[in-house]
Amino acid sequence: MNRSLLLLLSSILLYSCGTNMLSKRDSLSEKAQPSDMFAFQRSYPDPDFDWQGWRKVMQQTRTVETAQRRGSGGCGSNLTNWTNQGPMNVAGRCNAMAVKPGDENTLLAGFSGGGLFKSTDGAVNWYPVFDDNPELSIGDIAFAPTNPNLVFAGTGDPNMPSLVFNGNGIYKSIDAGETWLHLPNGPTGIISKVLIHPSNPDIIWAATMGNPYVRDNNRGLYKSTDGGNTWTQVLFESNQTGASDLVMSVANPDILYASFWDRIRNNFESVVYGQNAKVYKSTDGGNTWAQLEGGLPTGVMGRTGLAISQTDPNKVYAVYIDSLNTPGGLYKTTNGGTTWTSLNILQLEDACADFGWYFGKIHVNPTNDEDLYFHGIHLWRKAINGSGWSIAAGGHADSHDLVFTPSGRRYWSNDGGVYRNDGQQSWTKSKNLPTTQFYRTTYNPHEPDKYFAGAQDNGIQKGNSLNINGWVQLFPADGFSCAFDPADPEHYWVEIQNGTIHETFDGGDSWQFGNR
Repeated sequence: MNRSLLLLLSSILLYSCGTNMLSKRDSLSEKAQPSDMFAFQRSYPDPDFDWQGWRKVMQQTRTVETAQRRGSGGCGSNLTNWTNQGPMNVAGRCNAMAVKPGDENTLLAGFSGGGLFKSTDGAVNWYPVFDDNPELSIGDIAFAPTNPNLVFAGTGDPNMPSLVFNGNGIYKSIDAGETWLHLPNGPTGIISKVLIHPSNPDIIWAATMGNPYVRDNNRGLYKSTDGGNTWTQVLFESNQTGASDLVMSVANPDILYASFWDRIRNNFESVVYGQNAKVYKSTDGGNTWAQLEGGLPTGVMGRTGLAISQTDPNKVYAVYIDSLNTPGGLYKTTNGGTTWTSLNILQLEDACADFGWYFGKIHVNPTNDEDLYFHGIHLWRKAINGSGWSIAAGGHADSHDLVFTPSGRRYWSNDGGVYRNDGQQSWTKSKNLPTTQFYRTTYNPHEPDKYFAGAQDNGIQKGNSLNINGWVQLFPADGFSCAFDPADPEHYWVEIQNGTIHETFDGGDSWQFGNR
């Protein structure tokens, strides 16, 4: 075998071994954790990850790029000549979306590593609006109901698949998301939810997970009464517990519900459950809070998600991920949280595989508060006035957000980008979103005009800019690296999640599975 090929395969095996070692170090030995390789590449060979150093480098990089785009010249000014090579038909993970009030064709989409993109034609075409900022991981987006040009975005990845997707708090836009200003006095780290008062846009609430890499007090619930200039921490649970979700009654904005989650994520441990998975309620606009029980779980649980009726502030749903990282219970209250009733989730037992901490969100239709949706590997829908569940949408795996518009249109996001539905059974995938999270691009000596690249959530991709919307997937799952036999164009290897290497002798028509 060619010496260079041997070296490349050795490198692949080194990464494979390293990934397995990382999994064994995790306190819960989580299987196939999303983005583990992404973190491993940025910390190896050190067991620790210098997240502060990484953040400084990212900030410096953004400063240089911004200066170059503004024509300051200097060393490396030709960086402005980069052109997009694709793919435009394979998007990365979209965590959050928000539709502009009064205009369902204008929406913002926030990605785990690609920043914010804006569409003004109903998710057909997109353009980036957040590239100048040091943190390109987005956790939540909220438009002000009374001012469609006012919008807030929380940074960081609330799904926390990898420690490098930390955030730096909240950003504010006064031009419907075209430009952004960082709010330096606000909460820091990962922002899981932002809510704006329906009639007073100066009042804002934020649920924060903080920095999952360290234990500190900079997490929990925050409130601002001056448009985000200053903030007050209004609820704190523990130094490893953040606020995972927050909902508000539109009918009575003084009523809010919040859920908490024990979550620490670094190279030494991965805490995904604990004693602090609690639900709280406020009846005075978030100034004071009371814990709710009345039938809710009281033991060790994981991530908790909430959904509230838009017409009845007393009807709330809470879903729990248990210590096995599977759906551990779905509960409903019709009396404002005094008592809770357990609902059927038998069909959801395998909905999250064994990494339920990556999901754990529910949504309720604003026009029918019995129309309930659960996010897992698929988007699930509960039968209205029934107890059964069925898959609500066919598309990419790993569901994360769902947005309803007044006309009945729905936007759905997952690990493959954004989808749209206008009432029909099928969903249309949105293209023109260059947000794929690539680990490595490989040169193929037999097809030098094409890229072969491994992507998080999108397998091994092949294509080029000549057919920028025609990239094809050679292998599914989380793709990492490729290696090619220099003497045989039909013979090559791919590495995917868990360090598994697969081999083909017929150009990818068939594969020999397993580590080789």
